[in-house]
Amino acid sequence: MIPFKEARSQKGVTQREIERATADPETLPKGIDQATLSRGERGVAFSRETAAVLARYFGFPWDEKHFLYPERHMTAEELAERDGKEVEAKAS
Repeated sequence: MIPFKEARSQKGVTQREIERATADPETLPKGIDQATLSRGERGVAFSRETAAVLARYFGFPWDEKHFLYPERHMTAEELAERDGKEVEAKAS
């Protein structure tokens, strides 16, 4: 499973809840928008700024696994789905 999606699932929150919870009147008035969160769940890397905000929200150090290089932790099927490609069947 994609690390960010797994973290959100384990916390039991919706993307909308994260969007609201990450709002900061001075730096991010509307929070991290749902479109950005959705892309992250499909394996698109977050910016460093977004990664730092999400790490604070989830309460763990931000690192490449969860935010910056999710493709390193995705299955071939997840990568193909993200890239809109079909997975080649493995020869037996």
